[in-house]
Amino acid sequence: AKDALHNLTVTQFRVKMDRIPGMITHLWLTPTVQGSYEIQVLDSYGLVVRDNDCGAIYGQAKPMVNACRPPEVWQSYDILFHAPRYDDAGKLVAKPRVSVLQNGLWIHDNVEIAGATTASMSRDLRDRGPIMLQDHGNPVQYRNIWLRPLGE
Repeated sequence: AKDALHNLTVTQFRVKMDRIPGMITHLWLTPTVQGSYEIQVLDSYGLVVRDNDCGAIYGQAKPMVNACRPPEVWQSYDILFHAPRYDDAGKLVAKPRVSVLQNGLWIHDNVEIAGATTASMSRDLRDRGPIMLQDHGNPVQYRNIWLRPLGE
């Protein structure tokens, strides 16, 4: 558990669209425990937010506000992710939690994640896993991605 707390900073991402809202792209948040907790990247500029829009914890929690910039403008996420914790017997003692800043605005504040999101990898959630960037065939660019451990 000493490596279970991490800070993932996706400094910038850009969704290139022909202004067709709802074309799906994803950033999968998996800094420590798996390809299992998805923070949505999507063209949601000017839309009423839902749990599948940009910044959503996919299918579980909509952002508190729509912090999206227009398509083709660089945007940023600062993601503070606290991995789930397990005792020595492998029993879950704390669910994962996440706080997210999008473009400098808080969109999630210490939100408990109920479990893996819809399209997560099938794996043991106690193990570390990859950071996955997904595009579903739609144009998206990522740059300046950092993973830093948080203090206990």
